[in-house]
Parts: sequence; structure tokens; C-alpha cells
Amino acid sequence: MCGPRHSLIGRATLPAFGLMFILACEAMQAQSPFHRGAPLASTASVQLYAAAGSVVVEGWERDSIDIRGTIGRGLTPHAGGDRLAFKMSTYDGRQDLSQPSHLVVRVPHRVQLWLKSTTGTIRARALSGAVDLYSISGSITADDMSGDVTTESMRGAVAVSGTPRWLRLRSGEGAVSFEGRARDVAMSTVRGDITLRGAADRARAETVSGRVEISLPARGTTSLDVDSHDGPVRLQLVGSLDATINVFTLDGSITNELTKARFTRAGAKGSVLSVVTGKGSARVTVRTFSGEIALIPR
Repeated sequence: MCGPRHSLIGRATLPAFGLMFILACEAMQAQSPFHRGAPLASTASVQLYAAAGSVVVEGWERDSIDIRGTIGRGLTPHAGGDRLAFKMSTYDGRQDLSQPSHLVVRVPHRVQLWLKSTTGTIRARALSGAVDLYSISGSITADDMSGDVTTESMRGAVAVSGTPRWLRLRSGEGAVSFEGRARDVAMSTVRGDITLRGAADRARAETVSGRVEISLPARGTTSLDVDSHDGPVRLQLVGSLDATINVFTLDGSITNELTKARFTRAGAKGSVLSVVTGKGSARVTVRTFSGEIALIPR
């Protein structure tokens, strides 16, 4: 069992394994077990806020919410609501974020979820309702999503997979990525990389200096717009092509391995490439200031 804390002077005289044991005990003592459950309608609204640590939210078949985990030392969690709305916060007004909480939350698949963290990591899985995930510096991961998804992290990475109808991914310095199929997807960063793989009816990617890598089919009513200042763009169009492709860079370079067409000069340094394949049904537009652009086949 973990005993009382040792002083710093006492710690200095302990063997390495003894010090490790004490530190592990203190870490355990810094956490308080937490469990809360309640009935919840399948389309209820849920709001969660955990300042530091981690939160995992999973969809399940039951009409209830179940929250298990640990709460940081000195924090007083607040949780409650009714069948249509439930709210929980591990933050009680303290500015100290050194005591993290770690929670696993299970909710009906179709709930509307709003989850916010300051430095904590967020993971969500198997949700089909409207989901809004936000962390200032923590990473965000959402898998097997099929509803409307909005995610934002100022410094952390953001990764989503599944078949969402409407998707918005945003980060400042972190990378953002999506893999799956979405009807409408928008991804933006300042310096983070952007990766988009799968299929989308309408897709937009925007960055200042991050690398952009996109692999999508271009046919039918597909619409793709890519804007970058000085980040390189690598565009892979898969399957049979039926698209009108317009590429422009003011001070970068264009490489076209997709067709035999070659770029033409626009102004003193600019380059333009226009390609029509098939009936030209889909629309693809790529613009950079000085970033390199590469069109490559599958």
C-alpha cells in the first residue's frame, strides 16, 4: 500500500526503485475514482468539459449515459440533467491544470455531443449525431463517424474517419486528416499538414504553409478546391477521370503526370495549367502563391 509522502531530503537517499514506487503511489493518490450513470434519450444533447487529461466518448446501443474514470486531485466534478439533456464538467473554476482527469463516456449513437478541453486529448467513436469537438492544445481523434462533425485544435493534430455527411476540420499548428467518404468536407490549417483520402462530393482544403496531400476520385458532380500560400500540394485523382482541372501558382512550379498537357506562363513568374478529361463534369481547382503543385495518377 502507498504510505505517507516522503520529504525531498528523504527521497534523495532512496534507491531508484523506491523512488519510482513513491512517485507511482503519489500519481494514484492524485486521482479520485468517478462513476456516474443516468437514463438518456437516443437523440439527447450532451455537453462535456474536461480541462486536462483525456476523454473517450463511445457510442453504444443503450438509452443511457455511463461515465467512468478518474478525477484530478482537488477537482469537484459537476454532472446532471434529464433524459433529453446531460452536462458534466471536471472544471470547478480553478486555473491550475496540473491535475488531469481521465474519463470514458458511453452514450447512445445518435446523441448531439459538445465536448471541450483545454490541454486534454479527445477520442470519439461510432457516433452518428451532430458532434462538436474542441481542444486548445490536445489532439482529437474521431473514428467511424457518420453524422455532422466539427473539430478544432489550435495546436494538436486532428484525425477523422468514417462517412460523415458534413465535416469541418481545423488546426493551427497540428496536422488534420480525413479518411472515408463525406458529402461536404472542409479542412484548414496554418502550418499543419492536410491529408484527405477517400471520396467527397464537395471538398475544400486551405493552408498557409502546410503540406497538402489529396487522393480522391474526380467524376460526376465532385467539386474540389485547394488553396495554399507556400505549402506544397500533391493531388492524386483516382479512377476514371471526368473533370475540368484548373491549376495556378504565382511563384511556384507545376508538375503534371496525370495527362500530357503542359503548363503555360502567366505573367513574369506565374504558371497556369488547364486540363479537361472526359466530359469535364467534376471541377478541380488548385491555387498557390509559391507552393509546388504536383498532379499524379493513381
